[in-house]
Amino acid sequence: MATTTTLTAAPAEPASEDIDVQLAKRCLEGDEAALRQLYDQNVAAVHRMVRLNAGLGTSTDDLVQDTFVRALELLPRYRGDARLAIWMRGIALNLCRTQRRTAWRRRLLRRRVLPPADASTSAEPECRVELQQLLTQLEALPATEREAFVMCRVEQLSLADAAAVIGASKSTIGDRVQRADAKLRTQLAEGTNA
Repeated sequence: MATTTTLTAAPAEPASEDIDVQLAKRCLEGDEAALRQLYDQNVAAVHRMVRLNAGLGTSTDDLVQDTFVRALELLPRYRGDARLAIWMRGIALNLCRTQRRTAWRRRLLRRRVLPPADASTSAEPECRVELQQLLTQLEALPATEREAFVMCRVEQLSLADAAAVIGASKSTIGDRVQRADAKLRTQLAEGTNA
């Protein structure tokens, strides 16, 4: 007589989106451990996003803090359509865009009202020169190309995730990254030939 063996599958791990929705719910309930988890899982990526997208002279720490405050305000609307990490980057990017517009308006106003600042008072320490040069090169890119470059090349997000954060199609993001790559290569080549 043949015996049959019944195999039972191990319980499936919950999908990342389910885990994110559960974390969001716990945060909304005031769970301190969940709030700490939300922060710990996202702070490094949000900090990089802000540092590379907000523009020179912007307080990175303030915008990172604003990102988390804004995320907590918007958390009741989080539906789990995107991973929580992607959703947080979208909030950070929107705050960076707002910051850049505000900074642009302030610079315009200062040019009309104040004399130019003495360039000799704003020297960077020698150890930060390369980072400053990179940020300057990123700053020279159009905002749409800089955002796509940072998402895909620095944050190493997929085109689909970058498209979700930025709000554009995958092909548009791919085109923007290629243009940014070409421009940065040209800037680098010109910098080494100078």
